Amino acid sequence: MSSTTTRGDTRGSFASLSNMHLAAMALDRAMGRHQNLPGLVTFYGPAGYGKTIACWHAVAMFGAVYLEASIVWTQKGLLQDLAADLGITKPAKVTAQILKQVIEDLRRDPRPIIIDEMDRALKTSLIEVIREIHDNARVPVMMVGEENLPAKLVEWERFHSRILDHVQAVPADLDDCRKLAACYAPEVRFDDALLEHFRVRTAGSTRRIHVNIDAAREAAVREDVAHATREWWGDRPVHTGQAPKREERLARIGRAA
Repeated sequence: MSSTTTRGDTRGSFASLSNMHLAAMALDRAMGRHQNLPGLVTFYGPAGYGKTIACWHAVAMFGAVYLEASIVWTQKGLLQDLAADLGITKPAKVTAQILKQVIEDLRRDPRPIIIDEMDRALKTSLIEVIREIHDNARVPVMMVGEENLPAKLVEWERFHSRILDHVQAVPADLDDCRKLAACYAPEVRFDDALLEHFRVRTAGSTRRIHVNIDAAREAAVREDVAHATREWWGDRPVHTGQAPKREERLARIGRAA
């Protein structure tokens, strides 16, 4: 391998991971539910599990409308964002009228709604808007958030009783690691033992596994190594989200010198 090998352009590329399938299954179940069943679902888990990428996968599969909740959302702000994503070109100025426009649009052209970072929208005013859209437009709504999201939603009983299913994101497995390496570092062949080392040290965080795969790719290109093995990696530090210890920082400085 030449040391001038450059990384392929993977912008917009996604490895097909376990949590993508789980998110798609959750939304698919809500879309195919009996008409008398509720259509709210949650998809939840720790940060770094690839939930947002899973959302975009579901958007592409089902033509869903994607919203990322904002901590400054008001009822009107939520509805304005939703109206824009639905393609409503002339939203009303009054909140109640925007809500009516959104519901009418979704009745004409039903599309599932995905609300990412739902933890930011946990206040009564926003919960009631989401419930009214769900009840009147009869479209599925998938709420995506951190691991305590289902427990937090219990506070709103009328809303919570409309939840069809809670789907938990899972830590990456070895097959997910292989797919990440193939997608984001195709010029390097990764040993399963090295990928498993990254997986265990990061507790299955997709984001951190990706960071370590990229670090290994850069090192392999720099050192003209075609096969990244556990033996080759040795005692190099693994990015776990924790600040490196003093010894690791000194070792890193020494390698860079």
